[in-house]
Parts: sequence; C-alpha cells; structure tokens
Amino acid sequence: MGWLYVALTWEQPHRVFMALMFAVGAVSAFVLGRLPMERIVTSRWRELFFVGWNVGTIVLIATVVAADGGVNSPTTLIYLFPLLFASLSYPPRSIAIVYAAALGSYALVGLALTPDPDGARVFMGAASLALAPCVGFLQAREHSRERQALTLRTKTDALTGLLNHTAFQERLEVALREHGSVALIALDVDNFKLVNDRCGHAAGDAALQAVADAIRSVVRGCDLTGRLGGDEFMVALPGAGRFVAQRVVDRLSLALSVTPVTASAGVAVFPEDGGDRDALMDTADRAMYAVKRVRAEASHSRA
Repeated sequence: MGWLYVALTWEQPHRVFMALMFAVGAVSAFVLGRLPMERIVTSRWRELFFVGWNVGTIVLIATVVAADGGVNSPTTLIYLFPLLFASLSYPPRSIAIVYAAALGSYALVGLALTPDPDGARVFMGAASLALAPCVGFLQAREHSRERQALTLRTKTDALTGLLNHTAFQERLEVALREHGSVALIALDVDNFKLVNDRCGHAAGDAALQAVADAIRSVVRGCDLTGRLGGDEFMVALPGAGRFVAQRVVDRLSLALSVTPVTASAGVAVFPEDGGDRDALMDTADRAMYAVKRVRAEASHSRA
C-alpha cells in the first residue's frame, strides 16, 4: 500500500526515502514471520519483544509521515494498524505503552515537523487515533474475561470448586520446584459407597461438597486443594513439614465432625518421602490407605 502511494505521488519530495522506509517495514515483517514465534510467546521476554517491535513500527510510521509533509499526509492513517493490533492482542500495560508511543510521535510530528502546524488539527487527529481502537480494546478485554472463565472451568472440579486432577498435579509440580519442603495430605472419604447406596447420589454429592468446604476452612490461601476423582482429595502445603501437616489433618477431622461423613488421611513430605510429584503422591496415598486399614480393623474388632 505504501509503495503504491509513493508511485502515485512520485513527483513529490522524499519519494525514494519513503520507498526505502516501506522496504524496511516489509523486510521486518518477513523476518518476524521467520522467527520461532512459539518460543517467543512462551518466554518471559515476550512482552518486551512485541512492545519493542510495535514501537519500532510506530517510529517507522512517524518517519514516513514526517517525510511526507507531516500530519497533513494521508500516511497518518497507517498509525491505526499498530494501535488496532495492540488493542486486540496485548495486555493493558503493553497497550498503554504502544498508545503513548503512537500519540507522542504523532504530536511530535504534528507540532514540530509539520510546516505551519495547526494545533486543533493535531489534537483532533491524536484524539481520533486514541479513540478508534478503543472498541477493539474493549472487545479484547471481554474475550480475555471469557478465556479466563473458560480456563477456570477447565481447571476446577465442577462439584466441589477445588482443583481437578490435572490442575492439581500441575500446581503441585510448580510448588515442588519453588519450595524446599512441601507436605502433601491424601484424603479419602470413609465408606462413601454406603452413602450413595443408602441415601442416593444427591446426598453423596452434598457430602463431597461438605468435605470440600471443610478442607477450605482449615488451609491457607497459598495451599493447594484438589479433588482427584470420586471421593479422593489432596491438599498440598508449600513450605510445611510433617508436624504442620498433621495439625491440618487434626483440624480437618474436627471440621468433618459436623458433616455426615468421616475421612482417612495420609501424609507425605517432600523431599524425604518422595523426590518428585508422582513418588510423593504415591507415598501419601499409601499412608492414607494404611490409616484406612487400621480404622477398618478397629471398627471390625468393636463389632
């Protein structure tokens, strides 16, 4: 589009320079398309990279606009493209940076590099540029909220509101990397099948929700709570050891005393009981089933 404009206005000044600037833009787009984009998007430098690329594009546009006589040039319309791209693709902080770069360069070209600058014209142009992509920004924000809600649904157990099996494992993996000690509590509801058989599945669901509420009532905000399936739950306590975990188990037993069910719990501590996620979860499970067997034998003896 830029090259066609240059060709149609070839008799005006600075056409060769403008054609070269559009060539720089074309080459940069070609190079961008050949970069390992997936690695860039997942790196911690992604925001700096994309904002830098967008600001560089704005500088290129400002240079072309200045060469074509300032803000009276129709090339000012090209400013819309990086603003629209940013408003649809970037988080709010990055959008603010790109907008500031675009509007600042527009004002600079309009007031300092345009012959006989008209302040009202510069103001109106800058205001229009600022407002035009706002619809895109609002739509992008709404899409972001929808994506966050969808992500939450895919990571949350629908019945209890705790993390589901996959999400809990992912978060536990992160906790093991970031903390020197993590206590893991495996929890299994006692005789849950009898609750379903005698009282119905609605009562069983209510019992599982009561267990989830009891778990939430005894953990910290930084702790991880998950329902791994059926009547199995797990609680991860980052930075905690066995003593703290046992106190949580005791408080949980007390919280469950006002519910229609009881639960057996086993504790494992990273790294002494397992050097990775799977080993730690397996140790906690075995500890929990050992407690469940002891309870069952004690109940059978009393009977």
